[in-house]
Amino acid sequence: MSGIHFTPLELFGAAARCSHLHFVNPALATPESLMVAALIEQYVDDTSTDFAILASAGNFKDFVKSYFVGTVAAGLAYLAMIRDGYQWCDHFENVTGGNSSVTRTPDFVFTGHRRGVALLESKGTRSSGLSAFESTVEAGYLSQVEPHLGHLVGGSNATHGFSIGSWMTSATKAEMLVHHTDVLATSGDEEDLGSPALEVQRHNYATAMQLVYGPGLASQLRTGIIEYVPPMLRFEWLGRQWLVRPRWAGQSFPGRLYFQDWWALVAEIDDSHSLPFASFAIEESIAKTLFSNFAVGDRPVARPLELRPVSPDVIERARNDYRGQAGAVFPDGLAIIGWKNRLWRDPPSRAELVRWDRNARRFAGDE
Repeated sequence: MSGIHFTPLELFGAAARCSHLHFVNPALATPESLMVAALIEQYVDDTSTDFAILASAGNFKDFVKSYFVGTVAAGLAYLAMIRDGYQWCDHFENVTGGNSSVTRTPDFVFTGHRRGVALLESKGTRSSGLSAFESTVEAGYLSQVEPHLGHLVGGSNATHGFSIGSWMTSATKAEMLVHHTDVLATSGDEEDLGSPALEVQRHNYATAMQLVYGPGLASQLRTGIIEYVPPMLRFEWLGRQWLVRPRWAGQSFPGRLYFQDWWALVAEIDDSHSLPFASFAIEESIAKTLFSNFAVGDRPVARPLELRPVSPDVIERARNDYRGQAGAVFPDGLAIIGWKNRLWRDPPSRAELVRWDRNARRFAGDE
């Protein structure tokens, strides 16, 4: 695999979404993300061209070291997969299927347009030698990925898979090792491995909504029935509309606000805040598709959602906005809002509170 490029916020977002396996108390969701952000900020080299874990991370106790290495490795594996054209994923444990006669399972399930269903096992180390670690990565593919291929996962056939290992023993340059299924192209020079798996899409957005709004909305998506959509704060950024959870204490909303005013409502931070993010957000048109398809009273969704991934140019604009410190965007529409407004080259516009109109299938306030 050739090198992949990412910003600190992209790595943080990838690691945060990969660490949320089950629902947690709403009061714990933010601290968990803050812990991931703090560890990455303090112990990942963000000044050199090459990615590496700083030598100071070697002072962790064993249980902290394992958590840190595993979290970063999962984030790197996620970034590698979306760079390869996959848009949606979730933990294997959340998606039904697999080979029931095998006890060991992969970490994640990925899907995408023309990509079908792929399984992923993530490995990471800060101590093993390169040769020994390559054997670990290979064993991960043979024992955790390959036995489940050819079985239904998320309602679709798992046709291929990967074991991606992040070798982070060096304090100057990490390396990525990959073992994967040999897949032949079936449509000219471009792989066409089938339609996206609906169940993977649904669980992908359940995890995303866990970060954007907490367990309440996420749990509804897990079941496939959305009974209630809470109010959201809508703003414009990068030529798109985004939705974020409002975090003011009172019940009344003070009306339309400009960026410098609503920033405090969204972030609850000041200039002394040292962590790299303020909030997660979801792209509005993608949220509309989700809420329209999983509304109460509709027939169960049987086909993959007609979702258009966020365009690469929007992702690139977010990546290049002050070296990625102002925000980050992922192909599935999840975004991270950066924390210091003085870093924005093109800051978000004024925000307004919107509510989901189930009958009209739109957010109130739409033009």
